[in-house]
Amino acid sequence: MRESKQIALLAVVVTVLACSTYLLFSAVQITGDLWADHYNVHLTTDGRLTETFLYHVQNDHQYRMLYRYWDADVVFNGQLTTPYLQVTNVESPYTSYIKNYQGSVWLQMPNSQYESFI
Repeated sequence: MRESKQIALLAVVVTVLACSTYLLFSAVQITGDLWADHYNVHLTTDGRLTETFLYHVQNDHQYRMLYRYWDADVVFNGQLTTPYLQVTNVESPYTSYIKNYQGSVWLQMPNSQYESFI
């Protein structure tokens, strides 16, 4: 088989595989009590990556926090010169808090602004 036919066959196989995987995951409905309902990513020309997550929590009193280990520092009300994660907003009808890379904590009571706590 000539090389051009092999490349064309490979392209067809990859396309069929990608389309079938997309259709499979589109048909499968994810169930559970907590999931990311919306995800948006924006990459600017200066290299800044902005991600937005909207989490859906089915059972109000089952989850106490969304926690994740980060390789980059978490920042609230500030900026760094190195890569970092910036928390811009948390909306919750319950008391919530944000802890940054320095260990500072901001507390938000329902229907109020964040206040420095520790």
